[in-house]
Amino acid sequence: MTDIAFNTLSDTTHDTISAKTGNFDHLMKAVTLHLEEQFNAGRITGTDYATVYLGALQSVLAQAVNFTLNMNKANEEATLLEKQQTKAESEKALLDQKKITEYAQTGTTSANTLPTGSSVAGKQITLFTEQAKGFKWNADAKYLKTVVDAYSVNLSVSKTTDDDTKPAVGGHATGTGDLSTSSKAGDYIFKLKPSN
Repeated sequence: MTDIAFNTLSDTTHDTISAKTGNFDHLMKAVTLHLEEQFNAGRITGTDYATVYLGALQSVLAQAVNFTLNMNKANEEATLLEKQQTKAESEKALLDQKKITEYAQTGTTSANTLPTGSSVAGKQITLFTEQAKGFKWNADAKYLKTVVDAYSVNLSVSKTTDDDTKPAVGGHATGTGDLSTSSKAGDYIFKLKPSN
């Protein structure tokens, strides 16, 4: 909790009569004018004047202190609101920048639209797609190498002539790459060419 300093209370009144610039002083000037008017009109007389003046003095002093303290609170609240507004403006600027950054990455302003091919995200998607194809082709090539190696081993260790196994020269495929029960090793090689 903030301590109330003397300079805060000095806004209420001053210790010299000549200063009279505090909140209490300004309010008492108005009360005094009204009391004098009532006294001059004969509505307040004698001891009633002192009683009314003392009541007005106590009431005005309490109101002046309350006003001064609330004025400081209101000033602090206004400062806080100003800081909150500045923060909100900063957050809006950040969101606007994020929107620009996301547009640069996706090339689209809609959340339900795929990124364009020329955007960062679109190029990344294309790269991932091509990498997946490369992995598939690599797997196909490794499998083909295994088949060719097995075929080579089979030919090199065979003791008899194998008329059923055709040479691996592109095979006996019909051009469609379909394998049938009469397919030979060459057909498998044709079938194992890299896929798209």
